[in-house]
Amino acid sequence: MLALSIISRGGVGGGDIKLTAVCGLLLGWKSMLITLAASSILGVLVMVPIFLIKKLKRGTPVPFGPFLAAGMVISMLYGEAIITTYLRLFLP
Repeated sequence: MLALSIISRGGVGGGDIKLTAVCGLLLGWKSMLITLAASSILGVLVMVPIFLIKKLKRGTPVPFGPFLAAGMVISMLYGEAIITTYLRLFLP
């Protein structure tokens, strides 16, 4: 996330970086990958309709922290099942 913040020139806030670091410490790297994927998917599913309905501009800041928290919950509850299913589907 720190690298993403540097590349995007501040597009990712310090809170997102800290929350991601704590999530990684608590969950481990495998579950952190699930967390980031779930957070990104949730963010797109929620924000695209909002941007279309409210006709917001592309540069409008969007808080990513709530999506990270939701992704962490998904990872804690269903992470092992997601990893197992993924491995069964793509690595027979």
